[in-house]
Amino acid sequence: MKSIRTYIRNILIESGRVDKLLSGDNYGIVIEDGTPIPSRTNTKHLMIFNIPKFYEAWQKKLKYFDAREEDIWDVFEESLLEAGSAMVGYQRSNNTVSGGRHQGLQTGPCYGGFEIKRIASIERGFSWPLRSIVLSIAAEEGTGFFSDRESVTKAAQAGYEKSMGGYNKLEFDNVLDPKTPDPNDDCLLYSDDDPSAKSLDYLYYSAGGMPDYFRKLTSNTELFASELLSLIPKRLKRSQNKKISEEKIMNWLNKEGYQVALDVFGEVY
Repeated sequence: MKSIRTYIRNILIESGRVDKLLSGDNYGIVIEDGTPIPSRTNTKHLMIFNIPKFYEAWQKKLKYFDAREEDIWDVFEESLLEAGSAMVGYQRSNNTVSGGRHQGLQTGPCYGGFEIKRIASIERGFSWPLRSIVLSIAAEEGTGFFSDRESVTKAAQAGYEKSMGGYNKLEFDNVLDPKTPDPNDDCLLYSDDDPSAKSLDYLYYSAGGMPDYFRKLTSNTELFASELLSLIPKRLKRSQNKKISEEKIMNWLNKEGYQVALDVFGEVY
C-alpha cells in the first residue's frame, strides 16, 4: 500500500511539473486533419512538439538548404522530426483488432469509448497529458477511453493499475461470452485469459473538462505558424515558386505532421 501511495504522489508531482510546462510558450500540438474528433474507422493522431527545438533544427538546416535541389517543405519535416515530444493515436470502438490473441475480431461496443491505440513520449511525463486530452474529447460524446485491445506493455498495464484510481470507470462484459443483457458493455477482454490484467477491462471516464493547456497548445501552434512564416527568407519563397502562407503551414502541420509523429515514435509503440 505504501508503494502505491508513493507512486501516486510522484505522479501528482510530475503532473504538476508537466502541466506548468505545457501551459507555457514552448510547446505546440499537431492535430491530424485539424480536428481531434476521430472518424468512424481511422486512427486519430495528436503530437506535442517542442517549439524551441524546432527553431534550433530549422536554423541549422536552412544554412545548408539548396533551393535548386530541395523543397522547403523538406526542411519543415526534418525540423519537426527533431522536435517531437509525445504522441497519441486513438480510434472509436467496434474497429477490427489487427494483431494479438484477438486478431481479426471487432472490439465490441465497449460503451462507445475511444480505444488508445498508441501512446509514447520522448520528454518525461508527457504521455498522461495526452490521455487527459483524449479523455476530455471522449467526454464531449458522453463516453471515455479504454486500452488497446491488441496488446499492452507491462509498463502500460502497471500504469492503469496504479494511476487510474481517480477516474470513474465502467466494467466491460466479455463480448465473446456475454453475461449481462446490455450489449453496450460488451468488449474484448484481457482478464478472461489473464486475471491480473483486470485494470485493462474498464472504460475510464471523467467530466473534468478539457485541460487549459490544450487551448494554450493550440494558440501556441497558431502563433508558431505566423512567426515561422516571417523566418523564411524571401529568396527561398521566390526560388521555390510557391506561395508559403500561415494557412499553408498550419495545413501542412495537420495534414503531414502526424506522419512525422509516426516516424518519430514508431519504434516506441
